Amino acid sequence: MNLTKYLLPVLAFLFTGFLLQGQACKDFFPQKEGAVLQYVNYDKKDKVTGSSEMSFKEKKQKDDYTSVVFISTYRDKKGEAVYENEVEVDCKDGVLYFSSSKFLDPSTMSAYESMEVEVDATHMEMPLNGKAGTELQDGSVNAVISSNGMKIISISVNVFNRKIEAIETIDTPAGSFECIRNSYDALSQIGFVKMNISAVEWYCPDVGTIRSESYNKNGKLMSYTVLESIK
Repeated sequence: MNLTKYLLPVLAFLFTGFLLQGQACKDFFPQKEGAVLQYVNYDKKDKVTGSSEMSFKEKKQKDDYTSVVFISTYRDKKGEAVYENEVEVDCKDGVLYFSSSKFLDPSTMSAYESMEVEVDATHMEMPLNGKAGTELQDGSVNAVISSNGMKIISISVNVFNRKIEAIETIDTPAGSFECIRNSYDALSQIGFVKMNISAVEWYCPDVGTIRSESYNKNGKLMSYTVLESIK
């Protein structure tokens, strides 16, 4: 599983706005419907490996919580779409709730679209008023792929050591942003093949992911993703 190519922008986009102290759920993800965040993925040698788009679809106010829906589209380095899915995130009492299934690599899952996929995922939380030093909840997801009732392969991702590290300003082609820096470790397994990574992500309130980086078990940079534009 090439976890690092697509993992970082997916989940990071869900956490838009959580840096604001005391922010109420009514302010969660205030962008206009149709807003699009465009990202470019690079390898350790700064070569483009693909891109992704996060399109805000709608925000819904329910009985005691707010829900937002967006469409994520992933493209290869030729610009061809390889995977698209709809994601929904809930916010209640200043905390975001989302499924850890979003840690499944879209490029890997797209190969099994015509097969039977059974997913068992935990729910994870992100406080909107998180501060530097805050430790965050772990998560895990397991997927079993079958064809005509016969198991083909299993995929799992365990995410741990999540924490908020600091607040800092970074520059990107889309502009300069004051962000919260977050880190975590992840262990992915597809069949008998395992891979350990660590990741660092930067978020900006009311925007979303600004930059994300992934490192191998030896601490060397493997890939990174940068926000290129906001439409």
